[in-house]
Amino acid sequence: MTVKQATLHDAAAIAVLFDAYRCYYEQAADLPAAEAFIAKRLRNEESVIYVAMEGEQFIGFVQLYPFFTSIGMKRAWVLNDLYVLADHRNKGVGRALVTAAEQLAKATASGWIMLQTHHHNTNAQALYEKLGFQKDLDYCYYYLSV
Repeated sequence: MTVKQATLHDAAAIAVLFDAYRCYYEQAADLPAAEAFIAKRLRNEESVIYVAMEGEQFIGFVQLYPFFTSIGMKRAWVLNDLYVLADHRNKGVGRALVTAAEQLAKATASGWIMLQTHHHNTNAQALYEKLGFQKDLDYCYYYLSV
């Protein structure tokens, strides 16, 4: 397995994984929209995506979005998406992708990486906690749909 930073050339292959990821979270499949979304993020340099590959096959990805922490006066990253094909889970793929994300954060002198996952995704929670992420018990998060 290898992990590399994705380029616009990889958008179609990533879109297949991204569409499956969205379906996991009960969204309707829409491969053309998934590809357009991923391509736009890469083209506009609005996210950083790492892909895990076995040979030429894309088996997982992680997508991070940059932002800034005013209190820490540093860049920070949101690890927004992490997905590994079912046949490749529990083989270190997720760990390798999160490690790439951590290396990005260190290379960009960032304060931290933040993520959220669904309460039912206990496998992901176990991975994140094993890799040193800590559940935030101090802050409440609110959303406003627009």
